[in-house]
Amino acid sequence: MSDSKLRVGVVGAGVAFRALHLPRMARHRSAVSVAGIVTRSDASAQSAAQLVEETLGERPAVFESVGALLASAPDAVLVNVPIDATRVVAHQVLDAGVHLICEKPLGESALEAAEIVTHAETAGVTLAVCENFRYQERFHRVREMVEDGAIGDPKVYFLNDLHYTSPDGMYSVRPWRQRGDHRGGYLLDGGSHIMAGLRAMVGETPSSAFSLPASFHPDHLGRPWDTALVNLSFDSGLVGHLALGYGSPDREARHPKVLGTDGTVVLKKDRIEPWRADSARDEVIELPSVSDGIDEEWDDFVQVLASGGTLRYSPWEAVDDLAVLDAILESADRGEAVSVAQSARA
Repeated sequence: MSDSKLRVGVVGAGVAFRALHLPRMARHRSAVSVAGIVTRSDASAQSAAQLVEETLGERPAVFESVGALLASAPDAVLVNVPIDATRVVAHQVLDAGVHLICEKPLGESALEAAEIVTHAETAGVTLAVCENFRYQERFHRVREMVEDGAIGDPKVYFLNDLHYTSPDGMYSVRPWRQRGDHRGGYLLDGGSHIMAGLRAMVGETPSSAFSLPASFHPDHLGRPWDTALVNLSFDSGLVGHLALGYGSPDREARHPKVLGTDGTVVLKKDRIEPWRADSARDEVIELPSVSDGIDEEWDDFVQVLASGGTLRYSPWEAVDDLAVLDAILESADRGEAVSVAQSARA
């Protein structure tokens, strides 16, 4: 690094940067500074620079282009741009040999994401993907319980993730999300979180997907679909069902389960509930701490970029998330089951 702090440039200073990343950078204020900002309008850039000054005590420079930001020699760049713009900006940062911290998903397809990961490896720089679900220990705790035999032989993964997304929400109000310029719309955008949680909880990647799509609100949830009912198969013999949707409220949703021969384990926000055939034997395991995972991902990024080493989770994990979503979207198009492509990891 050029001085005692990790100098992080920012490309895209919208709600993800302001609400999610800047507060975490503030946790590391002794080790991290904002080296400069590039965003779509000067007004947005100046307001972001003012917010950084109020939060970190130092006003960053505002640059007119990514090239100008990179010419200032930041140690790393945080990319928070619309999904369809991620590929171009990510490769521009990597061409400069600069460490990259990139919002999820890492592209519009597994192929785009794999090209970015391979580019980072060739350039010899760190690529960190901001997928906070992978850093939520609750998913890993369930997997450990299942592997320890808590529910016997696991047979089924089940998640109803149907819920309503208001057009006035903090994230959904963004025009690029409402237009659905990127491939897959909300199924790709929100689905990348769900797939990261699924794979962490189950401990393997689905081998095939069959999906039936629907569209509730194309006016503000993008196109062509905002909902899909998905059946999944796994090489281990596990089968899964995922109801993924953003257009209609479901009060019983958002509790992933693994069902086994001796019971079911249910993951809720702040606890794990093993259920038995005899409900009198049901349990409630309170989780000692509940985190959205963003603190942990930033702790990991800062430690690795400051001191070396390897991230807890390889960016290839983000490629595998997208490979499953690729199959889900292709299945919705074709009306038949589609195999999940295997990423060519280095």
